[in-house]
Amino acid sequence: MRNLAHESVKTKLESYQSEVVLKYQIYNGLFLGLPFADSDQAGARLPIFSKMCEDWLKEGKTPPKLLPDILKLFRFLKKENPGY
Repeated sequence: MRNLAHESVKTKLESYQSEVVLKYQIYNGLFLGLPFADSDQAGARLPIFSKMCEDWLKEGKTPPKLLPDILKLFRFLKKENPGY
């Protein structure tokens, strides 16, 4: 019985690896290869962007309002912190 549970966990981990991790690595590699300035910082900014969207949507802001506000904030942060 215990061996079956171990196999189930192993199968789930393998499934997660192929369904999530490998796809993330592929998309991350493609994204980082885009010819845009500061694209190397995108990986650090995406979790912040995601959290801000989640919070602001809960506050009732609409998607058309979110993106301009977030981009404004990122531009401000970059201006104040050139390495950001």
